[in-house]
Amino acid sequence: MGRFLFLAGVALALISCSDSGGSAPETPAADAVPAQVDALALHDRIITFDAEMDYPPDFMEGAKDAGQETLLQIDLPKMDRGGLDGALFVVWMVTERRDEAGYAKAIAAAENQMAALEKMIATYPDRIGLARTADEAEALVAAGKYFAVVGMVNAYPLGPNLSTLGAWYDRACAILPSPTSAIISSQIPRGRSASSTTRRRNMAACWISAGN
Repeated sequence: MGRFLFLAGVALALISCSDSGGSAPETPAADAVPAQVDALALHDRIITFDAEMDYPPDFMEGAKDAGQETLLQIDLPKMDRGGLDGALFVVWMVTERRDEAGYAKAIAAAENQMAALEKMIATYPDRIGLARTADEAEALVAAGKYFAVVGMVNAYPLGPNLSTLGAWYDRACAILPSPTSAIISSQIPRGRSASSTTRRRNMAACWISAGN
């Protein structure tokens, strides 16, 4: 691509000079052309990380066993082929009713998703491990393993307070984007109701880290 752009620039310069009656510019020396980056070599030298990987509630069940080729967004064979060192696996769900029954349903769904991820780690401990810190991620890569970072998209399963945040952190869930949670009252602009703010949830986000 770089060579193409360079040659295109030279062609335009030649046309311009021809139209004005001037002489063509001298061709620059070969060492003046920037060397193209060897993408594969760079990929091998760095730790590659996907910042968000969704996985279904029935992850690790039957044909969705991550140790084999699946139709999912991610599995271990895909990480093999793509040279992906690690990924942020997200526990996610859509916000529904903000009442006791709604929160109970969300908590059960989040627990189910987290259990599925923990099952993958327990089933393939020689291939992938949980990383709570950058040091742990580097150690897993150095040991020839992949690493999984856990996050939660939408803090709805936390309910109306932060009392369960520590328990999730203990299970390696350290990142919680919370654009729809009633916890974040500062998201509500003056003169706007919470319900209308919820409809505009993609306009604001707050990152909570239990490690801070």
